[in-house]
Amino acid sequence: MNENQIVVRHESEGGKTPTTRDESQDVSTITKTIKGRGPSKGVKVANPMFLEYNVYNVPDGQWSHEYGKQVGSCATRININVPLYPKVDEQIKKGFWEETKLMFHITDDSNHSREKYFHSCVAKRFSCFKSKLVRRWITMKEKKPKNQTNKMPWDVYNHITEDDWKTFVKHYFLPESLLRSEKARKSASCNKNPHRTGQKGYNRKRLDWIKDGRLPPDTSFF
Repeated sequence: MNENQIVVRHESEGGKTPTTRDESQDVSTITKTIKGRGPSKGVKVANPMFLEYNVYNVPDGQWSHEYGKQVGSCATRININVPLYPKVDEQIKKGFWEETKLMFHITDDSNHSREKYFHSCVAKRFSCFKSKLVRRWITMKEKKPKNQTNKMPWDVYNHITEDDWKTFVKHYFLPESLLRSEKARKSASCNKNPHRTGQKGYNRKRLDWIKDGRLPPDTSFF
């Protein structure tokens, strides 16, 4: 496989069949059946899901956690060597949204803010995942979980191939990539109030805090 090609993996009942495509034509990786990112699992719910939105048009309620899983599932369909989410083909991104709408019975709003929010979430999840790969396997600034100590990324995440990883490492050490990383680090250091509530977010954490007595029962969202 040459430097300008990436693997497009299609899954079928007979297994995976790798094909190659020039990067100038397509920069995304698509799978017909999605597997979770390492220990993560995709959406596996038998009951119909009707996603609710709060007054800020942000997913809320019973199915918001499953929505987050779907966001992660979409992010894993993108080859790790795609530089940024905006580089993904528009038809692929549209497909992500249409699939999510059907799964959660979402209706489009007039200014498409729900769709925009969805794409921003996928973009962030994709970027954060690549950053985690760098911290754990390249710069070693983040300690790996015990079950990943002696494993490589393609051993942990089944959507990453060994060739993908070699290309990823090569791109990371390019001067322009190092410059972009340094710029991102400086930008992150300006955030004086980082998010610390984990995957649950404030609204679900609030219920836990009320149960353990750290918040009064009548605490509202704000």
